[in-house]
Amino acid sequence: MITNNHKYLIPAVIAFISFFCFSCEKDDLEGIDETNITTGNPLKLEVSKDTIILDQDYDDRQAILFTWEPGRDRGLNSSLTYLFKVDVANGDFTTALETEEMPEGIFFKSFTTKELNDLIENHWKEPLGENIEFSVRVIAKANSEDKFLKPDYSTINFVVKGYKHQPYPLFLVGDATPSGWDLNRGIELEELESKNKYRWRGNLNAGSFKILQEIGNALPSFNKGEGDGTMVLRDSEEQPDNLFVVPEDGIYSVVVYRRNLKIVCEKTGFQRVYIRGSATPAGWGSYLPLDWNITRPDVFEVTMELKSGELKFETEENSWCPTFRPLIPNGSIVTDLDAQVAISPDFKWRVKDEEAGTYKISLDTKSLRVNFEKIN
Repeated sequence: MITNNHKYLIPAVIAFISFFCFSCEKDDLEGIDETNITTGNPLKLEVSKDTIILDQDYDDRQAILFTWEPGRDRGLNSSLTYLFKVDVANGDFTTALETEEMPEGIFFKSFTTKELNDLIENHWKEPLGENIEFSVRVIAKANSEDKFLKPDYSTINFVVKGYKHQPYPLFLVGDATPSGWDLNRGIELEELESKNKYRWRGNLNAGSFKILQEIGNALPSFNKGEGDGTMVLRDSEEQPDNLFVVPEDGIYSVVVYRRNLKIVCEKTGFQRVYIRGSATPAGWGSYLPLDWNITRPDVFEVTMELKSGELKFETEENSWCPTFRPLIPNGSIVTDLDAQVAISPDFKWRVKDEEAGTYKISLDTKSLRVNFEKIN
């Protein structure tokens, strides 16, 4: 016979059991009694070096390797999934990279020099050039159809000294460039990403060019590869001195991907674009440059505050130059996004009081379209 007390007690017990089972399904270690988890190094986690000094010259090489062994057999109807975590040692995995679930049968994880250095700088924001201690944890998460099994895990520490980025310049030289074949006057490309991504924009003549690694020295150089848009490293006089060809005079953008030996050289319409007007932070007194997009060289971009007022886009730092304007006077930054290139009439875009704010602005000089994207 069920008494009144039992009537209230049974649902409470069921609720407690349901809550306990739900809690036990958590993927990580939160809420688990660590005294019941295998201690020591149950997965035999090892690191290739416990102290590493990273070298920018070898940024694409493996810097560190972690290996471990399969976890212990957890019985019938169970399997193991391995989770990889890494954090600065004093972070206690609260600032760790996103936990990585390893593919089945994979019992290792590695990082290249560049990957590790970039993580130190950009994710953990630790100072480069100093010794930083890190912790790695590998968790053998047990999966069972019958019951919850607490995971085993191993943790190991290691020390890394990152590098401060040093420039690795590249230089254009050739009769297609303004400096000709004078090796001491090569034109330096802008290094966007250390030892990898470069760009340059300016006037080229019909002719040819190659890319030097050192000013004044013919070797080593990057020369034209077999396929379109490819480069080869030339470090010997015996190797072919194939050159990149510029078919006609004009303004060109040159983008170099050093690591992948790729180059993109495209003719474009304008070397520079400036935004000017009372709606800009500098008013009519200054020409504020836009930055060109390396994947779409005809597109110029800038992010800035706009206030109530007017604006236009000019291609030189003077008022009597080809200027990008709306098709009508007082063009709307919301609806009048088609542009024309003209010195006159002096049409401008108008920013209304209620439209003021921070905008990402892009101008496509080829398709003659402008976009004002409000970001706050």
